[in-house]
Formats: sequence, structure tokens, C-alpha cells
Amino acid sequence: MAVTGWKTATTTVASAVTGDSGTVSWTNAGFERVDNDSPAVATLNNSSSTRSRTLRNYGFDFAADIPAGSTILGIEVQIKRSGTTASRISDDVLYLTDNATVANVTQRIGSNRATATGWPTAYAYESHGGAADLWDATITAAMVRSTTFGLHFGAKYYSGTSGTVQAWVDAISMRITFEPPVAATADITLGNLALVSSLVVDPPHYASADIMLGAIGAQSIINRWPYSEDISTGWGAVRATLIPNSTTPPSRAKRATKLVEDLSSGTHVFGGGITAGEVASFSLSAKAAERSWIVINSGAMTAYFNIATGVAGSITGAPGASLVVEPDDNGFYRCHIVGFTTGGSLYVGVTTANGVFGYQGLGPPNGVHVTAVQLTPGAGVFPYVRTGTAQANGGTGGDVRVKATAAITPGGIMAAGAGTGTVKGVTDVTLGIVTGNATAALRGKGAVVVDLGGITTAADAKVLISTTLNAILANVVASSTADVGVAAVTPTERTIFLSGGDRAAMVPGSGLANRTITI
Repeated sequence: MAVTGWKTATTTVASAVTGDSGTVSWTNAGFERVDNDSPAVATLNNSSSTRSRTLRNYGFDFAADIPAGSTILGIEVQIKRSGTTASRISDDVLYLTDNATVANVTQRIGSNRATATGWPTAYAYESHGGAADLWDATITAAMVRSTTFGLHFGAKYYSGTSGTVQAWVDAISMRITFEPPVAATADITLGNLALVSSLVVDPPHYASADIMLGAIGAQSIINRWPYSEDISTGWGAVRATLIPNSTTPPSRAKRATKLVEDLSSGTHVFGGGITAGEVASFSLSAKAAERSWIVINSGAMTAYFNIATGVAGSITGAPGASLVVEPDDNGFYRCHIVGFTTGGSLYVGVTTANGVFGYQGLGPPNGVHVTAVQLTPGAGVFPYVRTGTAQANGGTGGDVRVKATAAITPGGIMAAGAGTGTVKGVTDVTLGIVTGNATAALRGKGAVVVDLGGITTAADAKVLISTTLNAILANVVASSTADVGVAAVTPTERTIFLSGGDRAAMVPGSGLANRTITI
């Protein structure tokens, strides 16, 4: 376990935040980045100016302290503050955010750690969170290493019947407790892996001995459903209301939304237009509240799920399609509709029972919680890919990466879509079959010998093999605009690069068509 030092932000923004009702501006916003008794100031009263705007602090530079692949254990925020009159001011909001550059409450993650403690007249530090506290959020190393990771903080008029007081914030700092990547000193042996997101054998599992892989496949996943978690921002509701940040989401998501029925008779849904006539699979995570059933409709297809018990209901109008339910965490279930033909729209609704599409609503608070909505071409139970304002492709791009200080012997590597297959070793790299499709990129690198049984590429795929001694290619077929090359760096540091475009074909003893040699 390791702990960073206390760090301050490099950037402060104090403009209005969408979804937050604070109106009082801060004077000298940014002064709170230096602990020198020269504060940022907000002037508050108990009538029209009760809440400050949000200070958005980010750019804490944790990438300099926390290695990629680390496990985040806890986050602590320390605020040095005071007021001109004792106990008239308190915290209003204190949230972590994965993107403090966006002025919207939807970027807040986890729970509000503001306290009701009245501020003193002399500067005092107050700590929030701790070494084992993740603020009720899923926090990753990639998130805290980002330059946009930060916090939202605001103050409010706390008590008293009259008068104007000033809130002074002199310093805001943060530190993180984490577990560094684990080093493997022995062999890593994996059988056959069929992946649809990514495999990384690299930090946090860096092998100083052999890595033995049976077969690895990675492909990109498309989510055609924008605003997959910010549902109230991107989608309209019919005879219903969408309430953001309604409950603790499952770990795969950052936020959940409650779909609440109104008093009307009919369907109580959210959704909108999609591409019609496409064989696709739909999924979302849902949690029962006052209601226990959800319904999903697209064209002729209508499907039902009991999200209190995790049991699939009926499906009609979709021959050959199937329903799958998986337990998710925090009381959610992951509901899948596999292999149906899309209509021109898709709607998700709250309902009362299996087979009931429309009904007489009882009004708030009756509803269900939903998040992590996904619509993916093809038939399958696909991993979730988060989206923003537009569809997202592949999350991590379908990467396969293997790195070791000794021998690497994968049976085969396949990268599809925009995936990347990368293999590095300081000794032998032996690959049985390597296949790249579409815009896949495959790279092999070894300090001694790279021996490839066969390489097949398509479209814009690229294969680059580099070694300080020998590169042995048994069979290489490149098609379309694929680029296949070999770079051999000899002890005399001469570079030989052989490349062939869409007409290249290499077999033992036949040479290389359209070759270019640079010495």
C-alpha cells in the first residue's frame, strides 16, 4: 500500500454549474490552490444569496505518483476554511468528479461528502474521506491519473436570522491511498481466451519469466445508444419523469436514473428513434423500487423482466430472440435481449406485471432505477461500453497487449475492429497464427528472434515485426490496404525495412513482392 502526498489543483473554474442552484460568485477563485491565508471569498446572507457557486478544482497530477494499473483504495480531501462569523457557514456540496472541465452535476460521482459543521472564525482544516473510503464510487487508476479528475466544492449560509457573512476558503488539497501494480516473478500461463473487450498482460501483472497463452481474441464493441448513463439528459420520457443520480449505481456505471410513472393511463417509458431493420442486442441494468417490472419495446418486439427477482418474463414479436438476466451489484440486474430485429424506435418502460405494457399510473414516487443502456449490432451478450453524446466503439478499442522480459509463446492472436495486438519480449517471441481484420493493428517485437507461423491481414491492418537479430516469417498474406513490414536491427545498427502493400505475399524462399529495402 502507498499514499501520495497532499496535492493541490492546477486549475480552478468557478462558473455556474448546470443542475446546481448556487448563485453567489467567488472572489479570487483559484487562491484556494495555495495555503497562504489569502483565500477565495464568497459573500452570503440568509435571504437571496444563500449558496455559493461551485468551485471546480482539477489537474492534481496524480499520474506522477500513481502507476497505471494500480488499485485505488481511498481518497481524502482536506479543506482549510473559515467565516467572518462563527457557525454561520457550512459546506454545501463536496463531490469527486471524473471530468471537472464540464460544468454539469452529471459529472459528479459517488456521494456528497459536505458536512453540516459550522465554519469557525479562525482557519481550521476539515478532512473528508479517508485511506479506505472511495466515496461510494468506482474509482480506477486511469480515472485519477487523468488531468480532468478533480472535485466540486461549494458553501452555504448555515444558520442565523440576518446579516451578511463571508466564506473564506484558503486551501483545498487531496491525497490518494493505492496499491501499486503487482509484479509476477514466475510464469503466467493462460489457456484459451475469447475476449470481446481487452486483455492486458502488462502492469499490473508484469512477468519477468515466460508468458504462455493459448489463444487470444479481441474485438471492438459498439454501443449505438448515446447517453447510456445520463438518461435524463439525452432521452425524453412519455407519461413519466426521469430523475438523475437516483441511487448508487452498479460498479459498471457512474450514475443511475429513476424512471417514475405519472398519473396517466398508458405506457410510462423513455427512449426514442433508432435505426430500423438491424439485427441487434439490447441490454441495461435495472433495479426495483416501488415497481418490480420493466418492459422494452422496439417495433413488433416487446420483452418483460422482473428486476426484483432477476427473472426474465415473456418476449413477443421477435422470433429467434432470447432473454438473459445476470445479477449486477448494488441490487441491480443486467437484462439482455439477444438477437432481435429493431424497429424505428426503442422504449424502456416501468410496468406492473409480465405482459402489461400500458396501465393506469399512480404517480410519484412509483418507478424503477435504470442505467448502463446498450444497443449493439449482432446477437450476443456483449460487455458494456459507456457512451456520451454519441455512440461509442469498443471502450478500450479491443486491445491485446503482452509484455515480458523473457519468452512469450501465444498460440494465436486475433484483433478485430479497431483493436490492437501488441507482443513484446526481450528474448524469443513465437506466434502460431496472427489475424488482423478491418483497422486492426498487430505488432510483434523481440530483442532476439520473432518467429511467426502465419499472418493474415485485411483492410487497413498493419503488421510490424522488429528484432535485433532475426525475423522468421513462415507465411504472410496481406490484403486490401494492409501494410506488412519487417524491421531487423543488426549489431552494426543497419536498418532493413521490407514492406509490401495489398499485393504482398511472403512464403518461404519466394522473396517479397514489391519490396523496398533501405540500408
